[in-house]
Amino acid sequence: MFNTAVFTNKLIQSASIYMLTDFFLKGFSIITMPIFTRLLSTSDYGIVALYNTWVSIFTITISLSLSNSLGIAKSDFTDRYDQFASSVLFLSLILFISFLIVFSFARQTFTVVTGLSVSLLILAIFQAYFRFIKTYVIFKLRFEYKANRVSIITIISTLVGAALSIALILFVADENRYFGRILGEFLVVALVAIPCFVFIMRRGKKLIDLGFWKYALCYSTPLVISELSVLINASFDKIVINKYLGNAPTGIYSFAYSVSMIASIIFASSNLAWTPWFYDKMKSKEFTLIQKASLVYRDLFALGYTGLLFISPEMVRLLADERYWEGLYLVPWVFMAVYFHFMAFFETRVQGYHKKTYLNAVGTMLSAGLNMLLNILFVPKYGYPAAAITTAISFFCFFLFHFYATRNILGISLYGAAFHTKSLAYLAIATTIFFTAGHIAYLRIAVLLFVAYALFKVCKNSIKTFRL
Repeated sequence: MFNTAVFTNKLIQSASIYMLTDFFLKGFSIITMPIFTRLLSTSDYGIVALYNTWVSIFTITISLSLSNSLGIAKSDFTDRYDQFASSVLFLSLILFISFLIVFSFARQTFTVVTGLSVSLLILAIFQAYFRFIKTYVIFKLRFEYKANRVSIITIISTLVGAALSIALILFVADENRYFGRILGEFLVVALVAIPCFVFIMRRGKKLIDLGFWKYALCYSTPLVISELSVLINASFDKIVINKYLGNAPTGIYSFAYSVSMIASIIFASSNLAWTPWFYDKMKSKEFTLIQKASLVYRDLFALGYTGLLFISPEMVRLLADERYWEGLYLVPWVFMAVYFHFMAFFETRVQGYHKKTYLNAVGTMLSAGLNMLLNILFVPKYGYPAAAITTAISFFCFFLFHFYATRNILGISLYGAAFHTKSLAYLAIATTIFFTAGHIAYLRIAVLLFVAYALFKVCKNSIKTFRL
């Protein structure tokens, strides 16, 4: 019998809508990837990737992540929530204008550091602030359980942005096609952000409140370093590649990194299902069940990793033309980084349950620092393949830190060394076979058949074990 009560629950409804929206957006980005890789040269693709990296950095630095304060403020300022939202948004406008003033006096420095022209920098700064406004409104709607509005804003802006970019590339920016891609996204986020800004201001009718400002800044600014560390971990390599090697290598590397998104989708979707279940079982102290389920989860992910790895040559050829095929040899290393992130995930969930989330921030900052150092040392000498390898190394160290932290700082060993050693063995065997004989089509087919059989066996055994 269908339980309608479950679906009337706001929390369940919101979670379902957000999950479906997230899957749609990630799937749409994969679907459109072959279109843009064929419309843009590797150099154009590299400029767009570099531009988007700096937009993300500017979004955090200009806004000081003020949107993060909206969640807790809804509890603390229930009767004045709209006033809080408008006042803090006005504070962000002051920060934005201040950033523009700094930029006007240091344009040359900005162009040298970023590798972008002045015109692109101006667009990037405005787009960063518009993106913040959009994020700010989406955060506010989420905490008001207006999931449908969030989904509509997100999906429509994504669809229109892609369509407008394609039209501008084909009919307006034929010589500088990267500009068509950038301008399409810029126009859409501006058209969304400006009405949203007016809406928040009219609803709250509060501009200056030093108490609100202090509250928002005290909550949000400590998160800036953590958020920048996550971003640097994912994007600093593109900045270094562009600085030392140019736009085309940046484009090839960015494409290879985008292909890894498929592995990231599997990780993110499984995370959504695993985390609430894990917290429930930790609360009821069902540690043996967690350990058994973790073995199944690890084996399923390892098999999924192996399958993706051995079809990656076909994925690269499907998602781009021959100009990007050099990136084929980078994909396994980026996949490896996702795998190490998955291994660390087991330990970070334990830390999260025990409310030791500061360990995740520390691990991210250390990993980002190592990634920056290795990129600066090796990319100029060995080229962009070094960036993929250093990314894998950084995430491996990220895993080691969290394994050590859970075991020695928290004094907890839920999984143990043997669990992770077997994970590393899976990774080593699959990756070694791929690098040594992955060019043989028949071997790849044989491995994929083995993966399919193994997946069937693991699922069958797990059904028996857990009586699903």
